[in-house]
Amino acid sequence: MDHEGVTGFILAGGASSRMGRDKGLCHFNGKELVSYSIEILKPICDYIIISTNNPEDYQKFGLQIVGDEIKNIGPIGGIYSCLKQSVTVKNLVVSCDIPFLTKEALEYILSKSDDFEIVIPQHSDSYYEPLAGYYSTSIIPTIENSIHQRDYKLINLFSEVKFRAISTGDLPGLGIQFRNMNTPEDLL
Repeated sequence: MDHEGVTGFILAGGASSRMGRDKGLCHFNGKELVSYSIEILKPICDYIIISTNNPEDYQKFGLQIVGDEIKNIGPIGGIYSCLKQSVTVKNLVVSCDIPFLTKEALEYILSKSDDFEIVIPQHSDSYYEPLAGYYSTSIIPTIENSIHQRDYKLINLFSEVKFRAISTGDLPGLGIQFRNMNTPEDLL
C-alpha cells in the first residue's frame, strides 16, 4: 500500500437515465465529459481509476478500469469497488459529470484530509457533494457493512467514520464548479 500517493477515482458507471446515454462519453464544449475529470486529477494523483460498467468504451483513455463488484447500488458500489483496487490510502472521488470542478478545489479538500476518512464539500443549505471528495481505504469495512445492510446512501456513512465537511465557500474556484450535466439540455 502506497501511504504517500493519491489515487483518483472517476465515477462513470451511472445509469445515466436522464441523459439517455453514457454521461462520461457525452461531449461538452468539444470534449468528452470524462476528459475534464482526467485533466483535473492527473496533476495531483499518482494513479487514476475509471469506475464504469462499460469498460470497452473507456479503454481508449489508457487508464485502469474497474467495474462495480456489486451492481445496481449506485455510487457507493463504484466507490467501494475502486477503494478495493486502490494501492493508496488517500483517494479522491470525482463524478464524470461535473466539468467545472477545479484541481485547486480537490487540492484543498486533500489538504484537509489529515486524520479524517471522508472529507466532502457542503453547501450553505447543508447539501453535500459526496461525489467530489476524499475517501480513505480505511472505510472499506464500513462500506461493506452498509452494503450488507442494504443501506446504499453515502450520506449515511458519514456518521460511521471520521468525517469532515468543508464549506463550498472555502473552496477555490468557480461558483458553478458543482454544476452537473444530467440531461442533453445541460450539454448545450
